[in-house]
Amino acid sequence: MSKRTISTHILNSCEGKAAGNVTVILFRKKPDNSWEEISSSKTNNDGRIENLITLENFRGGVYKLRFGISEYFATFHKKSLYPYIEITVECEEGQHYHVPLLLSPFSYSTYRGT
Repeated sequence: MSKRTISTHILNSCEGKAAGNVTVILFRKKPDNSWEEISSSKTNNDGRIENLITLENFRGGVYKLRFGISEYFATFHKKSLYPYIEITVECEEGQHYHVPLLLSPFSYSTYRGT
């Protein structure tokens, strides 16, 4: 079984390169529908975070990734429509979820990667 659980990769599609140093916060939905913060990391120079949650703490449920977008674009003196982007996914135990984000200041796209 893979030791990976939830990972992400951000590509700045305007520049055609990885988006490094972006803060990503992972939340898990609780039974009362509130959100519990699980972890916080920054993307590496290749725009990746390999594991947002340890295998031991990973369980099936609804997770939310919050990407700090305005801070990222501010480093390039650009404004963004999005102060942050949240992507919510439903996960099953025993699966790996790679959640890429294709990003520009005024649009974004995502999909389930491998």
